[in-house]
Amino acid sequence: MNRRTDGQTRTRRRKHRSRNRSYAARRRVWRESGLVKIGQQLLLVLVAFVSLAPLYTALTTSMTPRGELSGGGIAPPSNPTFDNYILAWRDLGFQGMFSNSAILAVSAATATTLLAAAAAFALVRFRFKGRTVLMAAIIGAIAVPPIVIIIPLFLTMSDFGWVNTYHAAIIAEVGLLLPFAIFLLYSFMKDLPKDLFDAAALDGAGSIGQFRHVALPLSRSALVTTAMISGIFAWNDLLVPLILWQEGRFETLMMGLATLGPGRTGVRDVPLLMAGVTITIIPLVAMFAIGRRALIRGLTEGALK
Repeated sequence: MNRRTDGQTRTRRRKHRSRNRSYAARRRVWRESGLVKIGQQLLLVLVAFVSLAPLYTALTTSMTPRGELSGGGIAPPSNPTFDNYILAWRDLGFQGMFSNSAILAVSAATATTLLAAAAAFALVRFRFKGRTVLMAAIIGAIAVPPIVIIIPLFLTMSDFGWVNTYHAAIIAEVGLLLPFAIFLLYSFMKDLPKDLFDAAALDGAGSIGQFRHVALPLSRSALVTTAMISGIFAWNDLLVPLILWQEGRFETLMMGLATLGPGRTGVRDVPLLMAGVTITIIPLVAMFAIGRRALIRGLTEGALK
């Protein structure tokens, strides 16, 4: 009886191994046939089309003469013009809005990156009481939406007399960006080789020296990623400048687009609006084209270590 049971078990095992080999062989043939690669390429083309179609529509619409378009357009205009860009840049004040957005984005990105790098280095290298609780609070702060704290933020800035000043919105943006920036840089720095820090300490480098000569050079890609993400967030933010920069001379591009956008009566001037949108996204596209490698490396290296 036992011999018969053992024989049946061995037979089932052989059949199971045979099915596994057959399945593995079919998968190997499927992969080598190139159908998977073709499917992946078609998927990438579809994703690229979905991503670029709105940009293409905005560009073609922005070059359409005013009064000739009441909705969106797909085909290029028959008589393209740059009058909408000239009107938006010169007459509607987009030149000053561009400067305000650039000041806000660059200042917030620079301050956020430097402060987050120092905080992440301290969390990685130093062991102190409450470190775990502090890290949990930082992660929890990422989930807090800005709209929840905008009223207390405005009241605080009003008490200091900082409303309608450049540093008000910059400080607010830095405070909103710091939790995510610290978490991103901490995730990267915690995997840096500790032997390098120990060697720097043996050479007489203190904490500041280790931060400047070891942590920062090794985290270059993560720093660029943090700066780019912070700059994009500050550039696209409408809430903070709208509340803390209430005077017209502090208008940003997002505030300008809000005034050109659809009202309760419908869309006002689609070609002019699309010209403003194009002016707004050109710096972001240029920044991504320049720093895309560092951005992708900074987002993936921490996960791959």
